[in-house]
Amino acid sequence: MVHLVVHLPREVILGGPVHYRWMYPIERFLGRLKTYTRNKAHPEECIAEAYISNECLTFCSMYLSAIETKFNREDRNDGDGGKEFHDPSLIVFSGSFRPLGTKKYELLSDQEFEMMQWYILTNYDEVEPYMEKHKMEIQLQTSLYVEERHRAQFPLWFKNYVTNQGSQGIPRELLSLAYGSDIRAQKYTGCIVNGVRFHTKARDEHLTSQNSGVTVKGNHEEDQINFYNILTDIIQLNYIKDYKVVLFKCKWFDLDNKKRRIHRDGHLLSININKYWYESDPFILSVQAKQVFYLDDTKLGKDWKVVQKFHHRHLFDVPEMQGVENDDVSDADEDFEIYDRNTEMQISENISLHRNDIAANVIDCDIVDNVNILVTSDQESEDGGEGDETEIDEYDIDIEPTL
Repeated sequence: MVHLVVHLPREVILGGPVHYRWMYPIERFLGRLKTYTRNKAHPEECIAEAYISNECLTFCSMYLSAIETKFNREDRNDGDGGKEFHDPSLIVFSGSFRPLGTKKYELLSDQEFEMMQWYILTNYDEVEPYMEKHKMEIQLQTSLYVEERHRAQFPLWFKNYVTNQGSQGIPRELLSLAYGSDIRAQKYTGCIVNGVRFHTKARDEHLTSQNSGVTVKGNHEEDQINFYNILTDIIQLNYIKDYKVVLFKCKWFDLDNKKRRIHRDGHLLSININKYWYESDPFILSVQAKQVFYLDDTKLGKDWKVVQKFHHRHLFDVPEMQGVENDDVSDADEDFEIYDRNTEMQISENISLHRNDIAANVIDCDIVDNVNILVTSDQESEDGGEGDETEIDEYDIDIEPTL
């Protein structure tokens, strides 16, 4: 067993995931073919007949909409069972949310409610001009404690400003944010957000699986780093006009000292979990969270966890290239290729295939026959025969590929 443990890490590094190279799928498929045998005197005929029947039924099931098949069966972590929020371009009110577990209403404290509202307002791009306007008004009064006064006074000022402007010309999302959410929040122990299942830490303690690890990118001292945390609460806030926002309350692992709290061992990343930070800013939007797993680090000790990142099934992390012109392709990310459908050779409806604007080229039938003879002789030369390679110079014909 010791010899096996020594070679397994190297095998994983060189070969990657084992499901790309193991033989179990082939063996299971051969076992399925054996079950098709009903007449032991003719096993091959039984397997061929059953295989063709299975392929025909599979092909027909692709066109059945009212019957559940393997092509239209919902995934286990399908988020379409929940309500799709509003325009996906607005990050605050975007994403599909499917709650899991019992719904629990809870009256939020003033401090917690203020932190939630402030985080939501700062993550909405349309609110940025109003924040700048409010800061200018505060600076005209006095230049002392501008940020503190701005954070304390902006929610009420924003609500009064939008109310005085009236509902004309103001988006519904902006109006909902200005009026604020209900102080009564709905809390859940689990949810599915955009096809990803999340559980709180309290729920994970009663399960053998783990779905409470979360990571998100953020700024720390003018540097952008990955924050790692444990999900403690799933909170849904209700706004007017049936708008909803889902927030994750997390406990962030302290990664301030990278040399002492972050350890890299080859392809493994370990973090120290015995200390937390940013306790005054524990909330993130559910659509910002990415799931990770934490494994025990047997080399560094109990206070260390190995961070395991992964890509979810049926979810692809592809950058959006909307609005990129053909001239700006060189400025895009070199790791991704931009596929432009306009570069394909297409026949426009306005262009006729019958050309009357140019004269036709008449080719003598003898030339065509000689070209056919030349092609035949070239094929014979490739097969080992002797072909005539001088006939092409006699007529000087340029053969171009036809589209």
